[in-house]
Amino acid sequence: MKSKFKILSVILFFILTFGFMLNSCAVNIIKEYKGKEIAKLTYVTKTYYSGFTETSVLDFIENEFHFEEYDPYAEAEGEHGEIYDSNFSDEEEAAFLNACYTYGLFDIDPIYEIAADDGFGWVLEIEYKDGTKKRSEGRNSAPYEVFNNCATVFFDLCGHEVLGTLPMLPPGISYSLSYSIDDKNHVSGKWIKQEEMDIELNKIYVYEITFSDGDYAQFTFNTYCQ
Repeated sequence: MKSKFKILSVILFFILTFGFMLNSCAVNIIKEYKGKEIAKLTYVTKTYYSGFTETSVLDFIENEFHFEEYDPYAEAEGEHGEIYDSNFSDEEEAAFLNACYTYGLFDIDPIYEIAADDGFGWVLEIEYKDGTKKRSEGRNSAPYEVFNNCATVFFDLCGHEVLGTLPMLPPGISYSLSYSIDDKNHVSGKWIKQEEMDIELNKIYVYEITFSDGDYAQFTFNTYCQ
């Protein structure tokens, strides 16, 4: 009995220590989006006091993403804000729509608002191929859980932070996983949603992270029990 208790204790410690490598039962099962075909998604944020604006447009007809920022004070000095463009495949688009649908992005309320003289605002507009539109907006408030769950989904498709907050390091297990060593990100540029491993007792395990410049980091752990 004592031996079994020791083994169970070691296994529990291992799961808690390396739990970020295991697939959690709490992770949402991604559902298939079967709603109306979406032609375009536009997300705009604005800081009221400064007028600083960021605009992100996902064109699902041309499979293009466009981002640009506007700072009226910088523009007055002849400086222009960041502009970023990228493309994505039909398969990546489908995965994006499925994930956003699963996390509830297409079902958020029309208005989120907290009264204040200053602050920030945002608008999310979805344009469907039949010409109809769905619009949600907020002032000093937002569906933060939905946005944060979708943050990595947007990053994976666009290669750029769009809405929500990307998980900080160490990784937020409830949202996604990210590996970063010496300020270098995982070579894929994707946020790792889950990793599955078949764990056995009395084994040595090695996993390796390779970066785009050829560097790599290697980690070793074991499941020896005495």
